[in-house]
Amino acid sequence: MSVKETNGKSLSFEEFCKKYGRGHGKAWIKEKIFYRYKPGFVSNIHPGRGRSFRISDGLAAEWFSKHEKEIDWDEPLERDK
Repeated sequence: MSVKETNGKSLSFEEFCKKYGRGHGKAWIKEKIFYRYKPGFVSNIHPGRGRSFRISDGLAAEWFSKHEKEIDWDEPLERDK
């Protein structure tokens, strides 16, 4: 799917993990992508308990096309070091 096709769509955190997470869990994605890079495709990066992230699929696709190689996909979570 191109950026143009995904523009305007929003993703749940679960959908985002499946589409962009390369098999990593929610904790890894939050720590290694959201909190480290603070990407513009997440509009509420610290939603709080009982609330969810707002994720733009089009902006996420665009961001990953530019930044995916910067991510160390093999890096363990801090708690697992």
